[in-house]
Amino acid sequence: MNTKPYESVHIRMIKFLSVCLIVPMLIYCCYSYTATKSRLVKNYQEQTLNTMEATSHSITSYMRIADFTAKSIHFNGEILPLLKLNGQKLSPSRQLQVTNQLFGYLQQLYGIVPEATQIHLDAYKLRRLMILTDTFQQYEKEHIYVWKERKVTTPPYETYINPTHLQYDYNFTNTDLNTYAMVVTLVLPIYDIPATDEPIAKLSIDIPLDVFQSMCSPLYDEAEHFSIIDSKHHVIFSSDAAANGTLSSDPLFLTMTDQAAASGQSIIHSSRKDYYYCVPIQDSSMNWYMIKTTPKNYVYRDASIFLRHSTFLLFLSLLIALTLSVTTVMRQTEPLRQLTKYTDAIQKGNLNEHLSDYLVYTENDEIGSLIRSIQKMIYSINHFVIREYQLELANKSSELKALQAQINPHFIYNTLQCIAAESLETHNMEVYRSITTLGHMMQYSMDTKNNKVTLKQEITNCSNYIRLQKMRFSNKDIRLELNNEPDTLEILVPKMILQPLVENAFKHGNLLKIPDACIQIRSFLKDHILHILVEDNGIGISFHTLAQVQEQLKNTKEELTNQGANTVLRYFTEAEQHAKQEEPSDTSSSFETRLKNDRQNVHISNHIGLCNVYMRLLLMYNNQCQLSIYPNDECGTTIHIEIILNTLEEGVKQTS
Repeated sequence: MNTKPYESVHIRMIKFLSVCLIVPMLIYCCYSYTATKSRLVKNYQEQTLNTMEATSHSITSYMRIADFTAKSIHFNGEILPLLKLNGQKLSPSRQLQVTNQLFGYLQQLYGIVPEATQIHLDAYKLRRLMILTDTFQQYEKEHIYVWKERKVTTPPYETYINPTHLQYDYNFTNTDLNTYAMVVTLVLPIYDIPATDEPIAKLSIDIPLDVFQSMCSPLYDEAEHFSIIDSKHHVIFSSDAAANGTLSSDPLFLTMTDQAAASGQSIIHSSRKDYYYCVPIQDSSMNWYMIKTTPKNYVYRDASIFLRHSTFLLFLSLLIALTLSVTTVMRQTEPLRQLTKYTDAIQKGNLNEHLSDYLVYTENDEIGSLIRSIQKMIYSINHFVIREYQLELANKSSELKALQAQINPHFIYNTLQCIAAESLETHNMEVYRSITTLGHMMQYSMDTKNNKVTLKQEITNCSNYIRLQKMRFSNKDIRLELNNEPDTLEILVPKMILQPLVENAFKHGNLLKIPDACIQIRSFLKDHILHILVEDNGIGISFHTLAQVQEQLKNTKEELTNQGANTVLRYFTEAEQHAKQEEPSDTSSSFETRLKNDRQNVHISNHIGLCNVYMRLLLMYNNQCQLSIYPNDECGTTIHIEIILNTLEEGVKQTS
């Protein structure tokens, strides 16, 4: 048999305490990190969406102001008539006067949109091209507009926006292209109210990207990417300056803009490494989308810092807790270590060792109680060893006398076989069958190797018993009816549990005194429970006697549960006394020999009755069984045994 290697209890306690301390701390770290990360992500997403939506409102408001500024020309009664004049019919002085009035109006527009880099006016009928820069430099020249330049694809009186591009100087300044700013142009075709067929002029306001930079810069850091894209995927503004004015080719951006356009709401998307946010900016003249990309490790940076600090603090706390725990465990288990050394010395046969040589413990606790108990036990062992030697000598003498007076049951069985052979020679088949049946019952009873048999063997033994009873009382016809499900016949059950019940039916049911006596043995399975019923049609049992028997069965189970071995010993003692009263003709030696064999087989003579059968069943199946007795419909008595299937094999193994 393999034994586990020796391990001190203080080592096990230290391991256990270490696990109890480390595991909760690790769980706390993991849970805190996960919860903190989840909370940070949620807060960051809410804050990002709120800030982006506020910025989208700011951009919308600014572009609405620029849009309203441009459209105000339709309500100016002085400027709109000037745009209707034919430039070819104006004198030079009149042309100069008209030009000054128009430049004055453009300066008024600058007062409303001061961030514009330049305002451009194309007067188709006046044939004048006019530009006012942010430094109030005025440029104008005559220009004949062809139909392609005057063509408009937007609805009348509505503005439209040209995506981000380099500012154009219309060949006035001829400066270096690298000095031009990237701008978004707001364009308004001007009509002769209420005409809608062809515009008479066009007003353009160039808005630099610095306007969007100032409004959007709080939305992103260096680790993040931000861009504004229109419905045709032109990049209006981007945190990457090189992407301004280009077409976005990221398929994820295109998908998110389509989803935002369909739902009209903000969109959040998560990939393996990044979070994506899309907020629509929609107005009558624009259909833009703000898209922000944030790396996940950037969002989790606070959670990582929290995890590092928490881990350091927990490790420090764990180190202190383990130090204190180890010190406490070593001090508390030192008496046990010394007590183990003392018991090892006792085990080696040194019964004269003194516990005071190993430890002195004065505390009144469990360890103190254990030490005092061991001292008492060692004292008792010294006296017990001497007593055992004396008892062993007495037992040897008693066993010798018992062996001298014993009758070998195998001699009786062999003698019956010889008598059966002589009956067969004289053709006395009735005597032969009776002797053979008795021999089978003796062989079944003498088999001490098997304490478990199949239900079929038990039923066969009962059948042999009834056959012998019919032989003794030849004028009585006693029927045995068997109704057993095939699945139950091969189930292993304790030996000799049915024959005492059948004998009980003969004794107390008076089957030999009533006509058409019948004993029925039934068995079946239901809900994983084996049911065995022994029924007779005898004189039945009175209510008073039934109550006494049921009370006795109940007490048997309760006493076994509460007292265990004492109850078993009492029942075997009562069995021995009962057997002596029943059969006084037996010699003392032969009866003691049979009683010894019966105890080895966990089988008592059927004179013990129901309680003994119930006791053996309870012992064998750990109280997971039930024996009931009650009247039946035939005016007789039914004894009902119930055994839970999953305890059958276990109980039989324990018994064997």
